[in-house]
Amino acid sequence: MVPFWEQGTLTSVSDVQSGQRALLVEAKSGETVSSDAFDSLDKVQAVLETGSHQLKASKMVVHGGSDRWIHRETTALPWGDIDRYDWAKGSYHGR
Repeated sequence: MVPFWEQGTLTSVSDVQSGQRALLVEAKSGETVSSDAFDSLDKVQAVLETGSHQLKASKMVVHGGSDRWIHRETTALPWGDIDRYDWAKGSYHGR
């Protein structure tokens, strides 16, 4: 699956089967994460889950800080912990 989110519009989703799951990831270099990172992921999730594909989506923001937390059903994961995240299973093996 290859979704493209550009200028507020989901422009392409290919090779998606109904009922599949997606992981939406936004990467931020800064130590803090602003609310618009969560807002944009929420918008993409809404399009995917209510569109013709009805694709379930999990959300993650990878950031330059050191804390991991969950906000509005979105995991905020520090860059330093990406090796602890099992991308195939969608689970975190933290310290």
